[in-house]
Amino acid sequence: MKSFLLSLISFDGRIGRRRFAFNIAITWLPLIALALLGDSGARPPSWVGAIIVIIGIPVLIFFMVGTVASYTKRCHDLGWSGMRIFFNLIPFVGPITNIFIIFSSGQKKANEWGEPPTRF
Repeated sequence: MKSFLLSLISFDGRIGRRRFAFNIAITWLPLIALALLGDSGARPPSWVGAIIVIIGIPVLIFFMVGTVASYTKRCHDLGWSGMRIFFNLIPFVGPITNIFIIFSSGQKKANEWGEPPTRF
């Protein structure tokens, strides 16, 4: 389990389209669960809110690092530097870049970031 979680936040190597989608889903699930827990509709006692905040900070950090690491490894699979994820911050260019990152097939041969990912 430890190596799986470390692989989610590692910036090394390459990942394919399926693994990318899986990694994004895994990093988003705790954040969604925490949001649903915090927005249950009833007014919880104040100690529940404190626990949600204490748990929420590490979950938010895991979410941010995991998402950036997954995008970086996906860029590596396409033969790009991981710095290209900053194109996502440019209006109108970001969504096009996202579509390209998600749907493009990676390089078939080894590149400077490693061998092609195995099938997932």
